[in-house]
Amino acid sequence: ALSVVAQSSRAGRRWPTVVGAAPMVTAAVVATVVVIAGRLGDELPRPAALPTGALVAVGVPLAVLGTVLAVRALPRVDRATLTTGAQFANAAATATILLDPSMLTSLVESRRWRRIGRVRSRRFLPGPAWWALLQADVRRLRRHPSALLIWAGLIGVQYAAALALPGLAGATQVVFAYFATDRLTGGLRAVSRSPGLRRALGGSDAALRGIHVVVPAVGAGVWWLLTLPSLPTLDAGPTWLAPTLAVGVVAAAWRAGTRPPINYGGATVNTPFGMVPVDLLRQGSRGPALLAVLVLVQLFLG
Repeated sequence: ALSVVAQSSRAGRRWPTVVGAAPMVTAAVVATVVVIAGRLGDELPRPAALPTGALVAVGVPLAVLGTVLAVRALPRVDRATLTTGAQFANAAATATILLDPSMLTSLVESRRWRRIGRVRSRRFLPGPAWWALLQADVRRLRRHPSALLIWAGLIGVQYAAALALPGLAGATQVVFAYFATDRLTGGLRAVSRSPGLRRALGGSDAALRGIHVVVPAVGAGVWWLLTLPSLPTLDAGPTWLAPTLAVGVVAAAWRAGTRPPINYGGATVNTPFGMVPVDLLRQGSRGPALLAVLVLVQLFLG
């Protein structure tokens, strides 16, 4: 209901998807905080829980009020807002059916750069070609601040997960480190998925990809160091485990970022559950498969 009200506002007509999703994301964050507070409450003294009747007396009027406001706001939700949401819904459904998340992420990235529109151009610092490419990759992050915000927000998510599930703190650190590093691989994905761009930049493909993995590697290292205090000291594992997992996370992000376009002409296997596109699963698991191995290593050795 709050998403409908938000989309009918002026900000919702300008950024319908972001504004419409904000209330749902807020609800998810509140639910996470409640779960964590409940776990902490088992160990810390707290007042008696509110009776169920009081919760119902507060929650039901709020639900009714939100529904009334949403119904009144429906006439203000214009066609552009609905069309934008339909495009994202269609892209998400197609990406799910064809097992190709890039169909959704490419739409999101295209809309983001079109919203930026025009930027102020500045000269790079003098130096060799690799130095200019590295500056361009850093400047890409400056023009896409949400990547850094998500990177920093995942630090708090890791600490929250460590409080809620202390036994799985090491595994969650590996998973969230991969997500944080993946947010910094925009330049690597752009170079790897565009042969024309690589020919225009010149040099070998390995050199171009190696230059664009510097920023994700540095970001992964800093993120890993900032989240080390969230791990129990008694379950740290061997001394070589942490740096090995950090390097493995960078390798997983590298494999995901350099994945070639999906080929839909691969083999399928007839199973009792229907036709399973094993080749599509193999191509889509490039990166996440290595991440799963790292999680298993951490669980057994951490």
